[in-house]
Amino acid sequence: MEQKQDTCENCKHFRQHYIKEEEGDSRIIIQKIHAGHCAKPRLRSKSPLDTACERFEEKDPQ
Repeated sequence: MEQKQDTCENCKHFRQHYIKEEEGDSRIIIQKIHAGHCAKPRLRSKSPLDTACERFEEKDPQ
């Protein structure tokens, strides 16, 4: 069984950043980028693969 690492992307306080790209006349693609921020206790820039801090709380399964 694979165990999840305690990284920012697995924390419920992490907010992923995205980029919107227009492709052609009517197609819009939204992609994750290698950036985000932590919302606890204030906004702090984080990478999804950063090692989780002491505020880590596992994300609820979706």
